Amino acid sequence: MKILITDFVHPDLVSLLAERGHQVTSDPAISYKQLSEVIAPFEGLIVSTRLPIDKAIIDAAPNLRFIARVGSGMEHIDMLYAQEKGIRVVSSPEGNANAVAEHALGMLLALLRHIPRAVQEVRQQKWIREANRGIELKGRTIGIIGVGHTGTAFARKLSGMEMRVLGYDKYRNNTDLLYVTPASIQEISEQAEIISFHVPLTAETHYYLNRSFIDNMKNPFILINTSRGKVVSTVDLIDGLSSGKIRGAALDVLENEQFSLYTTKEKEVHEALMAFEDRVLITPHIAGWTKESKYLLSSVLLDKLSDLL
Repeated sequence: MKILITDFVHPDLVSLLAERGHQVTSDPAISYKQLSEVIAPFEGLIVSTRLPIDKAIIDAAPNLRFIARVGSGMEHIDMLYAQEKGIRVVSSPEGNANAVAEHALGMLLALLRHIPRAVQEVRQQKWIREANRGIELKGRTIGIIGVGHTGTAFARKLSGMEMRVLGYDKYRNNTDLLYVTPASIQEISEQAEIISFHVPLTAETHYYLNRSFIDNMKNPFILINTSRGKVVSTVDLIDGLSSGKIRGAALDVLENEQFSLYTTKEKEVHEALMAFEDRVLITPHIAGWTKESKYLLSSVLLDKLSDLL
């Protein structure tokens, strides 16, 4: 098969495909326009999130047999149209689920124990203890929204922290949920002190955390979002932080992650978010980026496409 890779992947993926006799072209810098111009002869397409794989791209690829997404989010791929064309679409969320779970736990602990602030103070030769008194996870109640691969991996780790873990997933049978106590959104809003999102970005989950969600929470809570930036309304998050209804936020994603493209309004919103200083931790969409996950993401794809490859 002729296979095109449009992003950086583990080198073993390229070599293993070549060893199996496939003709692999890797072009991680290819533009959308270039992709539309060269894709026609390719039978396989391996992508990340850099380029939209929309109807126009699919129409330009009459020989395409599969689209493989290295990772989990599929919002940039027109899956329905691809399936109408008989193109198999697969992803590999299993590959970085553990990485995301570890990162989410790390950010949560850093936030509750004031670790970034305390480290910075010591660098400045300030030895401050009482103001950095933290909060333990043991005995706390967390609500995990979206109990798929990453939500389950996170719940597994939290169960070892002796927390009470509530889980909600609209598209899973509650009896299949592992490491969590199945709960409704209402039960989570009444009992949780921490909320963690592990959902794809869809029309349903866009701005899932908004003013209404915040108002419905009985307790002031900590927010964790390692899913997609637009799952959280940043404006409403800022309002929640200002009112004290949201005690702190650990974010690995933002609504717009390209600072160079920010509008004046987006710059103002970002500055307002940064003004909360140690109550808000933000990392640059790296929760799923580990040396181990880079290999596993590719390995899972090979397994899922084994019959074709």
